[in-house]
This record gives sequence, structure tokens and C-alpha cells, in this order.
Amino acid sequence: PDVPSYNDSQLVGSSRNRNLQEVLIWQRQWCYLSQSDIHDFYQAHELSSEDVMLNCFLFRRDGFCSDSPLETVISLSLNFGARSAQCLAQLAKFLTGKMYIYPVSPDVDHALTYAITDDLFVGSSDKQKLLEMEKVLESGLKEGGYTLKKFRRSNTEGDEIMIGDKEGEFGGNLGLSWRTSTDTWKVPVKLNFNEKQR
Repeated sequence: PDVPSYNDSQLVGSSRNRNLQEVLIWQRQWCYLSQSDIHDFYQAHELSSEDVMLNCFLFRRDGFCSDSPLETVISLSLNFGARSAQCLAQLAKFLTGKMYIYPVSPDVDHALTYAITDDLFVGSSDKQKLLEMEKVLESGLKEGGYTLKKFRRSNTEGDEIMIGDKEGEFGGNLGLSWRTSTDTWKVPVKLNFNEKQR
């Protein structure tokens, strides 16, 4: 307990994300907005043979609090929870954008800078251009080894999909609720009326 783990002793680096408010304001300028996620974002980054040993961790097969012996797991890819993982994954994503997206569309590469880790967005005032931007984003990131989930678009006729919603008619967009069919947002509020406990 007196000695920090290897993970705790690593430098964290920047998340490379813009402020959430800045991203939400950027989203609202567009008539049409698309949202997608990168599948297995951290695991999409394979490690070099030199870096594999820097990414190992201890593991108990029957659960960490069990009596099973500690084993060393050597991971061949980045893992969520490693101190440097977010910074390294973000740098790789942005480098992929500069190499494969920027030459095709500087606008789409600029939109990539408004991503929040694995949550991607493209926006346009023209619906057809939005669809083209989606293709550029998806094909460019595919060149870097990323695969994307299905895009969800605002103002899509007949699209009643509520992003991330488990209880009602609205779904989630970076902590806000987003109804894609009408491109309306609401702030989810939960009040706790229980007696305060210390």
C-alpha cells in the first residue's frame, strides 16, 4: 500500500477532449447532426512489441478479492483504466484524421476535434453533405483500424430512435437527452428527497 502501482506512477497526459459546453454549442449550430461511436475504442489500438510489457497488469481468475493466485496478464492492446490509455488513443485517432480524413475533407477532420473520446459527431446545414461527411469519417477512420457503430441523425423523418434512452421518449447525447426525430434536447433532472445522511 505504501508503494504506488506501475499504473499509478504513469503520466496521465491530456484527455485531448474539448470542454463539454463547447462541444454542445458547436452541435447546435447545425441543421443536421450525426452521432456515432467507435467500437471497442481502446482495444482498437494494438501495442508494439516494445510497449506490450508496459501495459501488463495483475489479475485473479476468480475475482480480485478471491484467494486465487495473482497472474500477470499481458495485453496486446490499450485498455480502459490504464493511466495513459485515453491520451494515447486520442492521439492515434487524431493522427488517423490528419492522415486519412484531412486530405479528403478538412471540414470532417475539424469535426473530429469535437469528438468526446469515442463519441463522434459531424454536422452540416445540408442533409446530403451530412451523408457525404459520414462516409468520409467512416472510411478515413477505417484506414486507421477503427470501426463505427450505426450513425444516428437529427431531423430524420420516421426516426423515433432515442439515443441511450431506457425510460422515456428522449435519449442521451453527452449527458443531455436527445430526441433525434425532432432534434430537441432536454436536461435530465433527478431530485433526491431522502433525508441527508452523514
